[in-house]
Amino acid sequence: MKLVLEEDDKLSLISDNQTEVGVLVYPAAKDLQAKNVRKTPLSTELESLRGWTLSVDKQSPVMDLIASGDRHFVLRAPELDFNHINDVFLKFDYRGDRAVCMMNGELVTDHLYTSAPWLVGLKRYEAQLRKHEMYFYFIPMKKDAPYLSWLDKEVVPDFGDAREFLEVYEPEILVEYQFDIVLH
Repeated sequence: MKLVLEEDDKLSLISDNQTEVGVLVYPAAKDLQAKNVRKTPLSTELESLRGWTLSVDKQSPVMDLIASGDRHFVLRAPELDFNHINDVFLKFDYRGDRAVCMMNGELVTDHLYTSAPWLVGLKRYEAQLRKHEMYFYFIPMKKDAPYLSWLDKEVVPDFGDAREFLEVYEPEILVEYQFDIVLH
């Protein structure tokens, strides 16, 4: 979870794929207001501390992520709606050289393999996604690539007799929720 302080009494909580968050405030606030959020008081043992559980309904973004072979994915999301969510991320966990994301024939983002998953936020592409598909392509690592010596040994694959290696796991769709609150 991330905390964003906006003004003296306003703040935003950003929750990665969690529809419920606990909030403890010190010194104790009299009340907490939040729009479009269910609020349940938490009991605390200290008078100087107040707490609430905030929750929202789980959202399922309208989108299709279609695998095409072992290294291609196509995202169709013409009706993706960000009214009740902050962002949607595609999480690609893979072992390969790099990955690219194209839209309307142009490169929009890419990722060099570091052993960390590739997260692609979709909010900044909202307008383009209404008209165009996103195309993801994963490029295998070569057995003789010089950068392999820079990686931790446990993430370098056993190539065996193969000249290249690519492994793409099932992608995940992660929803990011935002809780805007005002303390009183």
